[in-house]
Amino acid sequence: MTETNLCPCCGRHCDLSAPKCERGKLYLETGEIPPADESKRGGHGHGHGHGHGHGHHDQ
Repeated sequence: MTETNLCPCCGRHCDLSAPKCERGKLYLETGEIPPADESKRGGHGHGHGHGHGHGHHDQ
């Protein structure tokens, strides 16, 4: 049985011999999982100025 090294950087879990995402390629080079780029996730990044019910509200 051969061992497969899967990339932990995104949900695709590509084989590390040929990662298909930029984070996987960086992980292969550095050995460290790079942080996710919130601006490319299509939505719920922090610091965008909209309150979504987080925090304390006085009544």
